[in-house]
Amino acid sequence: MNILLVCPPRKRLLQWLWPPLGLCYIGGYLLNEGHRVKGMDLRVETKNDLEKILRKEKFQMIGITADITTVAAVKELASFCKNISRGETTVVVGGPYATIAPDEFLDCRDIDLVVMGEGEKIMSLLAASESLENIPNISYRADGKVVKKRMIYASDPLDSLPLPARDLFPMDEYLRQSWYTFPLPAPSLHIVGSRGCPYDCSFCQPTVNLIFGKKTRWRDPGKIVGEISLLRDRYNIKGFHFQDDTFTADKKWAMSFCRQLREAGLSGLSWACQSRANTIDDELAAELKRSGCVIVWFGFESGSQKILDYYHKGIKTDDSVRAAETCKKNGLLVLGQYMIGAPVEDPDDLDRTYALVKRQKPHLSWVSITTAYPGTGLYESARQNNHLIDLDYDGFDRVKDERKLKTNLSLPRIKKAVKDLEQRTPSIKLIIIDAVYRRAFKKWLFSLFGLKDWFIFLCRTSVSYLMFSLGVR
Repeated sequence: MNILLVCPPRKRLLQWLWPPLGLCYIGGYLLNEGHRVKGMDLRVETKNDLEKILRKEKFQMIGITADITTVAAVKELASFCKNISRGETTVVVGGPYATIAPDEFLDCRDIDLVVMGEGEKIMSLLAASESLENIPNISYRADGKVVKKRMIYASDPLDSLPLPARDLFPMDEYLRQSWYTFPLPAPSLHIVGSRGCPYDCSFCQPTVNLIFGKKTRWRDPGKIVGEISLLRDRYNIKGFHFQDDTFTADKKWAMSFCRQLREAGLSGLSWACQSRANTIDDELAAELKRSGCVIVWFGFESGSQKILDYYHKGIKTDDSVRAAETCKKNGLLVLGQYMIGAPVEDPDDLDRTYALVKRQKPHLSWVSITTAYPGTGLYESARQNNHLIDLDYDGFDRVKDERKLKTNLSLPRIKKAVKDLEQRTPSIKLIIIDAVYRRAFKKWLFSLFGLKDWFIFLCRTSVSYLMFSLGVR
């Protein structure tokens, strides 16, 4: 079968620009099954490019990934593909929001099927079968009704999946546009070491469990090291970033990966991972540093214990302080992520977040307005307590500085806190006073000169940084 995989366009002004790794994994799986596969990323390619390939080739199936902020774009894209192909293709939509709310996509007559949960095996079954009867994890229309098949969660080891087929997509664009990866040197790519999350934060769960199942599955560390070696050889990467929800959830696994990375001679690459305040200690932090890790991301969320408990975060504010201190002591940079605007949050809670950030002094900080996504515990709690605000799909973009929930904080106060606490760009002060930060900055800056069209790149980077500094998000 000839299959096209499409990443939809996004309205967001500033965004990560990584390969769409979920589609890459699906593409790798389908290629391994003998299908012909092509990919398009409409964040960097155009609708004209898509029309050309649709008129040039006949695709029996078109797969589109979706999250809540791209629902309208995905429906428009499905109609566009159906129109060009004169209805002679099956349009399939998958992704996080498609798993939670398949009906919201199937109200578009040009979307034939929705895949729920992990997509590799289900897409392969769809490509190989003429009947939908025995295929789980799908929704579709039949006799004027939506049929939702039973969910069966993947239990196969992640190592049984072929490596993601990144080359299906415009890799030159991702490699060239690495400014947002600071402090990772360019070019950098992201990888996955696990699927699922063992924690119960209400702003993510139970959605993550609905997608991946309740059991976190881990790849073999040696296989990950092999993939990193391949990325270095093929794309000359200088850094990589783990996309995992909590890289340090299994200390033994994380320590094993670090040791194997060093043994393979790859610790000269700079890398980043996401941790959790109560899953980091001196032993692990030292091992991360020895193996080339430059920065650790933490979801600290708030300096108020009341708000942490409201989020079901399962950590104490002292854990957050200790995690930042542990990383700094072992020569690691810290990126703190915070959320402002919970329904029960008041000015005293916000003051505690200011105090926490002051104590931690993270090297980078990302601050977003608390957003309750449909399907999460936070959304259900907000619905039950009349805290929801009627948002369009774009309103669920956390980067947009607008009120997401009814809260005790005024919107001007929330915006001021975001501006006060956020530090996404390199800090001149830290370059001067912090030796670890200065070394990372120099390595990142010098790496830019190795990029293709580096002068244009630096100009665009400067404009983007200026926009951030002026508060244009």
